[in-house]
Amino acid sequence: RVSLGGELVGYAILAFASVGFMVRRDVRGTLERLGIRPIPSGHIAIIAIGVIALWVLNSGADWIERTFLHDLWLRDQQFNESIASSLGPARILLLGLSAGIGEEITLRGALQPKFGLVPTSLLFGALHIQYSWFGIAVICLLGLTLGAIRAKASTSAAMVVHALDDIIAVFSTGP
Repeated sequence: RVSLGGELVGYAILAFASVGFMVRRDVRGTLERLGIRPIPSGHIAIIAIGVIALWVLNSGADWIERTFLHDLWLRDQQFNESIASSLGPARILLLGLSAGIGEEITLRGALQPKFGLVPTSLLFGALHIQYSWFGIAVICLLGLTLGAIRAKASTSAAMVVHALDDIIAVFSTGP
């Protein structure tokens, strides 16, 4: 079993290596290529809209799945509850940061500029095979939204949106 912190470090190493850290790029060049930069005050609105958009998308998809695909919803909900029930507040925060930073630095930072928005979003969905086909499709849509945030603002902004969305989702999942 990999720890959440270990997962984050693994994603970061993968992302840095994939863009040529210390081979083709120094630290500054690597961070720029990955889209990691300070978040200007003008991007706070993009982050807020992104968090709201992901929440609306998640809530709407949850309603559709619960209403029309109830057996899939039960399976996906059971997985979410198994995660939420085993984590205290500090580990929920670490989960949000680990996924938000790790997945975004790798997918939106390293891969999206090279392969594009749609292929990266499809890969993002494919990495979440623990969910039903409907859950994976929703995650692809979330990936498109995060990718648009990366394109409009930065990977840093996408990291914040993803982390906040994961933290909100885990805290709102109840038994």
